[in-house]
Amino acid sequence: FFFQAEDGIRDYKVTGVQTCALPIYRAPSDGPSNTLANAMPTAFRDGGNGLPYAGITGIDPADIGNTSQLLDTITHEMGHAFGFIPTAAVFSRWFAGSTFTGPNALREYTTAFNVTATGVPLQANVLAHWDETVFGNELMTPTTTGAPEYISRITIGALQDMGYTVDYSAAEPYARPRVMTGPLTAATGVAIVSAFPTVSTPTASSQPARQPAVAARPVPAVAITAEG
Repeated sequence: FFFQAEDGIRDYKVTGVQTCALPIYRAPSDGPSNTLANAMPTAFRDGGNGLPYAGITGIDPADIGNTSQLLDTITHEMGHAFGFIPTAAVFSRWFAGSTFTGPNALREYTTAFNVTATGVPLQANVLAHWDETVFGNELMTPTTTGAPEYISRITIGALQDMGYTVDYSAAEPYARPRVMTGPLTAATGVAIVSAFPTVSTPTASSQPARQPAVAARPVPAVAITAEG
């Protein structure tokens, strides 16, 4: 979904191509419509300070039949495996309280939301997702209602801040929610790092308003290659 790379897993020092091994496995089940999946990077380049070269994703078998949200769920978890997680230095180096201050993500956030800000709001305390109350149906928020979710230019900007070469033209048609349940800026707080972020299905009443559903959604085409 994300990586543009040669087939197979090859040593980037030999081929010049940095790839990421990402097995997807059957995770322990907590029943349908609870925790859908989980993911994390498991190995990093440059002594732990670089981009991941290996990760793992688990899918709850009780939810795998829900094809309306399976693609978004897997794509979301791949984002975590590629480093969108507070245990990855390439991501956490941009933290300021409960915000992400990478210049590319911040530029796209202030443009899309027409606000002045010093950071992009993250999920308070956990810091493994964008703030659900601000971003609604953006792909990298922590919960889903099953409606389509979108890879925005904000997430693509964050990937660029992490060190990837990205293609902004592959962003999906995301717009700020019409109704938001939270502020446009996140409060500064003490980070409680979650090493195993998940996306789960909440009750509809806890969600901000979603954009209209798209009848047929193609496979995301955000192509990124890792820089050396």
